[in-house]
Amino acid sequence: MLVFLIGMMGSGKTTVGRELAIRLNVPFYDTDQIISSEVGMSISAYFEKFGKDSFRVKELELVNNWSIATGVVATGGGLPVYNANIEKLKALGKVIYLRCDISAIISRLSKAKNERPLLSMLTANEFEMKIKTLRLERHLTYAKAHFTIDANHRIEVILSEILTELS
Repeated sequence: MLVFLIGMMGSGKTTVGRELAIRLNVPFYDTDQIISSEVGMSISAYFEKFGKDSFRVKELELVNNWSIATGVVATGGGLPVYNANIEKLKALGKVIYLRCDISAIISRLSKAKNERPLLSMLTANEFEMKIKTLRLERHLTYAKAHFTIDANHRIEVILSEILTELS
């Protein structure tokens, strides 16, 4: 079984993904970590040095050359949105959209704003507007997932809903 978790940064893809992998007894992967290992630097450093477009090419190469057959994968927030990657992910495995309220995303990301390349240089107002704009731009793509889970709940509820959908 191969499961891809998609959604906005801060929606819980990594947290839920790690726990889901344990429950399913499969490995956990994070596309940003895979790319970071491949390029030998953090995603933030890569963004700063090479830019967003180059990073999107790395994501496309990763998806086009995907060879992992079993596991739970947390994708970067933008990965499904570009280069028809959502359709490619759906062909590879089950795709789950972790939908989360804007207020929860903003709250979660505010605590780790400096770790996010797209957000680290923004003022508080710019930060909030950027999150709202990104969510609006990405929602229709995310909604193409095999199913959507409300990620505003406790992790146990989220996991239970995912496991029900997968069974």
